[in-house]
Amino acid sequence: MNKSSVTINLENYEKQFPFILNQKLMQEKGLWIEKPSQRYFDLTNKYKRLLERSLIKCLPLEQIDSNMEKSDLGFVPVETPAMDFYQATSGMGLNYIYLRNNIYIEKLSEKDLALLESLNSEEDEEQFVKRTLKDVIYPYTVEKQVLFYGPENKSVSVGQNEPNECRAEITN
Repeated sequence: MNKSSVTINLENYEKQFPFILNQKLMQEKGLWIEKPSQRYFDLTNKYKRLLERSLIKCLPLEQIDSNMEKSDLGFVPVETPAMDFYQATSGMGLNYIYLRNNIYIEKLSEKDLALLESLNSEEDEEQFVKRTLKDVIYPYTVEKQVLFYGPENKSVSVGQNEPNECRAEITN
C-alpha cells in the first residue's frame, strides 16, 4: 500500500483527537507560536519515521504483515478513506500493522531537539531513538489518569533483552 500521498478524512477524528499537547513546554522550546509550529510537525514526523524504521529493522513486522495478507483468517486492510490518524500517517508501508503511539517530541531537551534536526546517519538515528524512546512515546498524565490506546493488560510486556534485540512477551 503506497501511502506517500494520503488524504486524511478528518471526520474519522471527531470522537478521538489523537494526542495531548503540552503547550507550555512547547512554547518554552519554540515549538508553539500561537499554535503548534511547523518545526514541531517536522520534528514529530522525523522522529516517527525514525521510530518506524527502527521497529521494521528490529521486529519481523514485514513478515507478519505478509502472513496476515496470505492467511485464510480473512484479515482485511483498512482502505485509505476509512483510515484513522495512525493508519493514514504510517510510514511503515504495511497493510495491517501501524504505529499507534503518539510522539511527544516536546519532552526532548533542547539539545536533543537540535540533534534530531541534524541527524543524518542510520547508526546515529538508531542510537538516538533507543536513548529517547521511553520519554517520547510515554503519554502525559491527565487528571491522574494516563492516556491508553486500549485495555490495560498486565500480562503483556514489551522490552529489550540485549541492546540490539527487541522482544514482546505475553504471559498467561
